[in-house]
Amino acid sequence: MQARHLVLSLVSAVGLMGCASYTFKHSDYDYFAHHWVGIQSCSRQGLIDTETASTGVQLLNRRAATATYDKEQLDRAGDIYRKRVFTSEACRTIAVNILSWQKELGQQAASNKEMHNAGKAFSDSMQNARPKQTVCNRLGTQVFCSTY
Repeated sequence: MQARHLVLSLVSAVGLMGCASYTFKHSDYDYFAHHWVGIQSCSRQGLIDTETASTGVQLLNRRAATATYDKEQLDRAGDIYRKRVFTSEACRTIAVNILSWQKELGQQAASNKEMHNAGKAFSDSMQNARPKQTVCNRLGTQVFCSTY
């Protein structure tokens, strides 16, 4: 029942987020449901630590917030996984997937930062390469110059 509330809160969060850039394919429903229910089940069994489980939920929320999907289809997929028992091996696989997602997100953030820095450096270099005009004015014995 808690997993259903999790899916409902996920759907609500997605509705509030606005524009979506990805539409779930058939296989995505199975993948998301497996991980949603698996994270909760494995955490409850003590097979995934709460920090990893929390990270997994946050990463799934982030991914789902940018997606368009059918709530009923996701609920049906979740119902299938709620009937299953997650083994320690399945829980380890889920934990590894969470760490992999986290690493990918970190690499993506680093890449975005590099692109931002490169763009800023290019903009700065273009600003410095622009032709400059200097205007000087003499006021008595002093000369004041301004460069534009």
